[in-house]
Parts: sequence; C-alpha cells; structure tokens
Amino acid sequence: MSPSVAVSNYFVDRFKAIYAAFEQERRWWRSTVPLRYAAMAAIQSEGDAAQIASGIRAVNKGLKEGSKWHWSISPIVQFPVGAILYQ
Repeated sequence: MSPSVAVSNYFVDRFKAIYAAFEQERRWWRSTVPLRYAAMAAIQSEGDAAQIASGIRAVNKGLKEGSKWHWSISPIVQFPVGAILYQ
C-alpha cells in the first residue's frame, strides 16, 4: 500500500486564488504554464491574491526594464523568477 499525501485545503485554495488573479490579465495566446509555476511559488506570499499578482507583475516589469539577463531566461521561467523575488 502506498502512503497517502495530505494537502491542506488552505494551500490548494490559495494556489487557485493566485492563479485566477494571474488569469484575469493573461492574453489568450500566452501560455498558462508560467502562471501556474508562479502561483505555486507565491503561495506563501503575504496579501490577497490580487495584490500578489500585481506585485509579481511589477517585479517582472522592473526586471525587464532594469536587467538584460532576465529576458535571456526561458519565458517559462521568467514569471516564476519574478514570483520568487517578490517573496
């Protein structure tokens, strides 16, 4: 028998809320993968989901304007990097 894994509903609900906040501003042609990774990275950030999404977008904007290295990173990783720095 394999061990079961229990995940707190708090973290699942938090992920869903942050991901939904990201989705509100996503263009239809953009991948959802970076948003999911960023939502996972931001679960323990303080604030409500809209504040977190806005803060991460601001960090990414700052990285885009202030550093060339950020945009040499794969687009799948850029958004989660912003989420990690936001924390």
